[in-house]
Amino acid sequence: MKKYIYIFLLALLLFNIYSLQINITKISPTIVNSNNNINLGVCIVNNDQSQANLITLNIYYPNCIYSNQSSIYIPYLNPGDSYCTSLNLYENCNPGSYDIIINGSYTNSNGVSEISQIYPIFVENLPYITISNYYYSNNYYGSIANLTLNITNYGEEIYNVLIQSNSSLCSLEPSSIYLSNLSGSTLVNFQLLIPSNYANNYCTIPLFITYQDPLGNINNYTTIINVPILPSNNRLEVLYNVEYLNIGENIINLTLYNPTNSNISDISLTFTGTNISIANNNIYINNIYPGQEINIPITVIVNNNLYGTINIPFNVQYYSNSILYNLNGYIVENINAYPNITLSGSYSSGTLTFNIFNYGNAPAYNMYINIYSSGECIISPNQGYIGELDPGNSNSVVFTLNNNCYPNTTVYIQIYYNDIFGNKYTMLYNTSLEYLGYNIYYKKSSGNIVIDIIILALIFMGIIYYIIKRKKNENK
Repeated sequence: MKKYIYIFLLALLLFNIYSLQINITKISPTIVNSNNNINLGVCIVNNDQSQANLITLNIYYPNCIYSNQSSIYIPYLNPGDSYCTSLNLYENCNPGSYDIIINGSYTNSNGVSEISQIYPIFVENLPYITISNYYYSNNYYGSIANLTLNITNYGEEIYNVLIQSNSSLCSLEPSSIYLSNLSGSTLVNFQLLIPSNYANNYCTIPLFITYQDPLGNINNYTTIINVPILPSNNRLEVLYNVEYLNIGENIINLTLYNPTNSNISDISLTFTGTNISIANNNIYINNIYPGQEINIPITVIVNNNLYGTINIPFNVQYYSNSILYNLNGYIVENINAYPNITLSGSYSSGTLTFNIFNYGNAPAYNMYINIYSSGECIISPNQGYIGELDPGNSNSVVFTLNNNCYPNTTVYIQIYYNDIFGNKYTMLYNTSLEYLGYNIYYKKSSGNIVIDIIILALIFMGIIYYIIKRKKNENK
């Protein structure tokens, strides 16, 4: 009997300790920018069966958070009642986490009690994306203009930035460019394909930028830029196709076109590429007549350490109507280089280690690995983040196994990553723990599993048919 009395008294004591509660709810915003106002909602609830009196709460702010209210006084709260108020705060904090502490006391039938609550506030310099400037050249009718965007991030670093456009009349090449991260400003180069019969004097290009902020939220930025189009009188045009260059030797088919009514003579074409080798670097042509096109194959050698998009600067000097013209531009090409990911693993008691290798010629971005198992085997954590994996490099991810993971337990592995052009890749593996090692078998698609199931079903149907037929023969 005494045992039950002690339990009852202990429960009553705990009830009285937590009889008065402070519920703090952040009204807005959840994550704040530096130099911002905060509205903090504070509610005091009386969960006791007796009245709470002389409720005094003292509020302690960090040095960078200011408020004209540092205390709350409530004469009394009846059982089940609550009192709510809103604190208007102003913060001037550096990015980070800060605690607001509320301590207080009150009296009830049990005497004087104390309460306390801590509320964290997260301050971030949230990213703000804009195209601060853009530059263009060779923006003539029927030409391929060079377009450079100056993209600026005025906040904290962002990730998985994708710049793209769906313009069909004045189109961009490539149509999208991927950046693994962006802090500050960067220059992004496109080619602008201007039709020769375009009716307007401007190319209006919609741009869409998606990115991931430090909290993992996906954000969007949309804008429009206008590039003027100039008439091509007395102008030599340099034309080419935007292609993918392979590592090693490539041919770029360049076309010099004279759209004018005058003869163009003494044409000198030179290239100044620094990261590539160009076999025929200096080209001379006597004449290009009105309306004539001259095709020139350019031999370009790409080193095995290049990837992404490259610019090959060129200079053309020529005479038209006895006037010397000087033309500068860029050949913009994509390198046909991609990550090549392989996986190896090792298993020991309680530990599972995977090594991810990139044998390709380009980095893998935003890479992470998911893993789960069959049965009661629990693997923690169930995801490992790798991020960027450069060519020729490797990274390791370690997982912990519980006591229900055995050598014959099957584990299922998923690897996700992007290449520099924004293409997404998925790699699926399954193997038992005892067979972990190098060259883990890669399941390329779930279609193989379906085919295997169909084949097994046909085999079982054949076996059943054979057994039934044999029994019928025996009965005869």
